[in-house]
Amino acid sequence: MAIAYNYSRNFTKIAQKYSARPEVRTGVELLLTFLTISFFAVLAIRPTANTIATLVADIKTQKEIEAKLNDKIANLKKAQTVFAQESRRLALLDQAYPKGPQPDILASQLEGLAAQDNLKLETFNVGKTPLAGKVAKDQSKGAESQFELSFLVKGEYKNILTFLKDVENLRRLINITTISTAVSKKSGEEGKILLTVGAQIPYYPNTTQQK
Repeated sequence: MAIAYNYSRNFTKIAQKYSARPEVRTGVELLLTFLTISFFAVLAIRPTANTIATLVADIKTQKEIEAKLNDKIANLKKAQTVFAQESRRLALLDQAYPKGPQPDILASQLEGLAAQDNLKLETFNVGKTPLAGKVAKDQSKGAESQFELSFLVKGEYKNILTFLKDVENLRRLINITTISTAVSKKSGEEGKILLTVGAQIPYYPNTTQQK
């Protein structure tokens, strides 16, 4: 106890001695002022610092979202380009192998080719096939996915050859099964060739469920 008392007494004397000196008192006041300013500065700056940190994090998140959106936009543009390319191919496929028989369209095409090649389409016969509507699901297999047709054209021999090449170049699939030619015996038609063509026309059955 005596040692502690003496230590406290000595410390008090030293403190009184130095506090009496102006330079020491000024230094202590400056130190206390600095500590006070620092304390309140920390209290004032901390919310601002937190706000800035939050804003920086939000900006980073927004940039990441923007990058992902840009990637999605780029992918959509690529998909649109691919779709446009494939749509043209699908259009060609639909012309070659359409949904449903569509014999009326084929008849118009053949009639147009005949007129183009200075031939006359004499007859155009279509076998049993639905002209409109859908094929029953249990009837859409095998022979039901194609129909028979035959037609007869008349004209000059060279025009007949041109017509056959044009028929082969049609986009619509035509499986020619028979071809026969004959010379017209009608008066005033000497040299005219009669071309008779039999064919099978495949198509994609546009089916419906039969009840």
